[in-house]
Amino acid sequence: MFDRMTGNGNGNKMNMRISILDELLNREMDGSSDGSSARVNSLKHVIKRNKMDMADDAPSSLDLMRRIFQAEISREIHQIMERHTRTTLWPAIENLRKNGHVVDESVLNGLYCNILEAAKKLYQTKEDEPTPPPTNGNGFLDIGLGVGIQDQDSHDNNLKRGYESDSSDVSGVSHCSDAKRRRGRPRKDEEAYRLEMTPPTMNEVIRWNPDRIDMNTRFVTATKIAQVLGMPPSILFNKYPRMFRYSCDEDDKNILHDQNRLIRAPGRCYLLAAEDARQLVSPNYFQDILNASFLISEPLLSKIRNKAAATYDKFEKSHRKTVFSFPESPKSLVMQLVPTDDPDEKIRRPSNGIQNATLPTGGPVIEEQKDPAREQWSGKLDFLLSVVGFAVDLGNIWRFPYLCFKNGGGVFLIPYSIMVLLTGVPLFYMELCLGQYYRKGAITTWGRICPLFKGIGYCVILTAFYVDFFYNVILAWGLHYLYTSFSFNLPWASCNNTYNSAACYEPHWSEDGTTMCRSANESVSAEKISAAEEYFYKGFLGLHEANAPNSHVIRSMTDLGGVRWDIALSLFVVYLICYFSMWKGIHTSGKVVWFTALFPYVVLGILFIRGVTLPGWQKGIEYYLRPNFEMLRKPSVWQDAATQVFFSLGPGFGVLMAYSSYNDFHNNVYVDALFTSFINCATSFLSGFVIFSVLGYMSCKSGKPIEAVAQEGPGLVFVVYPEALSTMPYAPFWSVLFFLMLMTLGLDSSFGGSEAIITGLSDEFPILKKNREIFVGCLFSFYMIIGTAMCTDGGILIMEWLIIYGTTWGLLIAVFCEAMVIAYIYGLRQFVRDVKEMMGFRPGNYWKFCWSCAAPAILLSMITSNFINYQALTYQDYTYPTAANVIGIIFALSGASFIPFVGIYKFINARGNTMAEKWERVTMPYRKRPNQTEYIPIPTTQPHCDIML
Repeated sequence: MFDRMTGNGNGNKMNMRISILDELLNREMDGSSDGSSARVNSLKHVIKRNKMDMADDAPSSLDLMRRIFQAEISREIHQIMERHTRTTLWPAIENLRKNGHVVDESVLNGLYCNILEAAKKLYQTKEDEPTPPPTNGNGFLDIGLGVGIQDQDSHDNNLKRGYESDSSDVSGVSHCSDAKRRRGRPRKDEEAYRLEMTPPTMNEVIRWNPDRIDMNTRFVTATKIAQVLGMPPSILFNKYPRMFRYSCDEDDKNILHDQNRLIRAPGRCYLLAAEDARQLVSPNYFQDILNASFLISEPLLSKIRNKAAATYDKFEKSHRKTVFSFPESPKSLVMQLVPTDDPDEKIRRPSNGIQNATLPTGGPVIEEQKDPAREQWSGKLDFLLSVVGFAVDLGNIWRFPYLCFKNGGGVFLIPYSIMVLLTGVPLFYMELCLGQYYRKGAITTWGRICPLFKGIGYCVILTAFYVDFFYNVILAWGLHYLYTSFSFNLPWASCNNTYNSAACYEPHWSEDGTTMCRSANESVSAEKISAAEEYFYKGFLGLHEANAPNSHVIRSMTDLGGVRWDIALSLFVVYLICYFSMWKGIHTSGKVVWFTALFPYVVLGILFIRGVTLPGWQKGIEYYLRPNFEMLRKPSVWQDAATQVFFSLGPGFGVLMAYSSYNDFHNNVYVDALFTSFINCATSFLSGFVIFSVLGYMSCKSGKPIEAVAQEGPGLVFVVYPEALSTMPYAPFWSVLFFLMLMTLGLDSSFGGSEAIITGLSDEFPILKKNREIFVGCLFSFYMIIGTAMCTDGGILIMEWLIIYGTTWGLLIAVFCEAMVIAYIYGLRQFVRDVKEMMGFRPGNYWKFCWSCAAPAILLSMITSNFINYQALTYQDYTYPTAANVIGIIFALSGASFIPFVGIYKFINARGNTMAEKWERVTMPYRKRPNQTEYIPIPTTQPHCDIML
């Protein structure tokens, strides 16, 4: 076998190895039996003289040579197979597909056998060559299908082969022994052929991306880099043929000479990006290159960008990097190279330790690499608890039970369940999939999905920003109530405070020790004000006038009053808790949520048991669940159900993308989405029993109807419920338990909103990720400054303004755009492929219907309804001024305005000579493989071969 091996190029590397092997074999056969060391030394001398690795004895040397030849042969055959596959096989299959043919497995096996025989023929002498297969007269092998592949002789005559020197790792294919050998430097067409036969790597493509070149990019001459490396510039470009560079013309040289950037000299002058030299030289020498680097003017920068854009487009189209091992049989080659009968299928091929390399049908293939910079959750439960903690928030306690009571009791569960199934869970699932697939925050993810709609990412981040402004102030209220509860006499249970009025009454109805409810004649007068209400609005917030026997708002947007320092101090403590829970990333916040996400369920269970032991609890539960089917005819009921679903599950805030981006790529996020959605909805429903059992008790003992007792929002948790708890035995204990539950419910939701902002901005601006501790500190400091305005006497007026104008419109518009982009621009087919690539199965028709039809239609109706039914903002008896409402509308649209503004900017700056080219560029998604930091653009639709196996 080995005596049939041929030479390999100008260097005669293989001929030298053959001569060495022949000498070894002759010495082995003719050697004396004494086994003297002279023969071993002679062998070592032969190996050393030919610059080969040395071994201690002849058998080891012989084994070494055999291994060298086997590796050489495998590599050569691999190159031949790769060339035939690229140049002949795929065009033939594509031709079959276009003509409507279906190729079965037996025909493909025959085709691959022909290719294997053609590869084997290169390593056979002419007398040992088998009879050539029949051709169709045109230099093509006849495979019985009307098409064929070129036979090897015709193909060899048509191709100008390059050669492989001793120092080169880029070659075409090896030569036969009778092939004409070329000596000396290869011709330019041979070099071009070698580059053409070797597809550009992803790093080479990215280096020519014009988007990375701006006014801050520093350049250096190629002469300087070559000088540091100790080689001429020509050798530098031979070694790195696709290095980014710009060849200066005479005008460029004159400009740079006038700016003292270079000295005029004959010959070409190349400019290179100084940052590219970081991988070529050691850190000690890189500083010298930076010192010699310089900035360039705008006209020259524009020329460089245009040159880079042309090369970038060329490299981008030719990037087809296929990773596969040499097949052991035609069947294994079929499994490696041929798409299955499912056009959405992607064949995975483990090869040489490269994990899950893929060959998509008609699309580019890239290697999967581990991204060391992307941290992951310590465990699956960290992720699940973080998502559950974010979704289950204060709204589940103070809003859902009241909406259920207000909109027909148990009947409200019908529109709520429909909205959950058609919009809530599908969009929840979609955002988790997108975050896990692209492994980035909202801004970067939407930039990868569709650059034209990158503004969606900015919109959702800004919405989370607005929510964090007021959400942590509510937590500060809860913290104040929590530490105030550590006293034997709760301040909201007494009318003996300096701010109390003559209308104040203390709730003492539980002290009679009976289980009988009061009659309506014994009820408290409606003109009376409870001690809990006066404490909250007069003593704590300062919104109402102290000692006044009414609930009149005395503050306004232009007269907020002074700062309540007890609230400001509580807010500062809340931000300290948030900072030390998040400054190190998900590894710290993922452990904190073990308490903040689980503890509320313990307290809810305790409060439920306590509630159903109180007199009158049945009355409250009856009002909570009593069905009123007439309410289903009111559009407001459906509007309330849809709004509650979106604000409860939380799509559109960027939190779900941020959290799932830290998952393992193949995590089953489908199960996670269903599990966390069910937990959230069940918590909302069950919390109604906790709330209304106590409200029934209050109605029973006070004689007031449920309608007069029930409230929503902060009034429920800071007035009504504390009032009820203060009447129970061991009131401080129940109060501490309740407000500790509120704190934990709110904290993990606050963590989610902040993490969405931190992850979104850090992924888009990597410098923030490198300095996360400082970034988080600056973010919370900014929050503290804004939040101080809500720590004033009239701060709740600003909070209400933020709640109405800062969240509703921007959130709905962003989620609507998300659904439309995925369904109609990115494409459901591509999205389904992405999901299958992650989890191994495709979403069914139900999910496709929800993503493409149901969710967009419901969201559009909600947006329209919000605009049609808009009313000027009021709070209690205070009406906001016209200026506040006008500014509020502008503020509400500020986040959504990023969507068109960023889209226009992307379209204007997109490469392309026509509108159609620009549109294609800005709507072209980017494919990301798991654990990979580089992205490559892919077409929105990919051709596939109709091959049935």
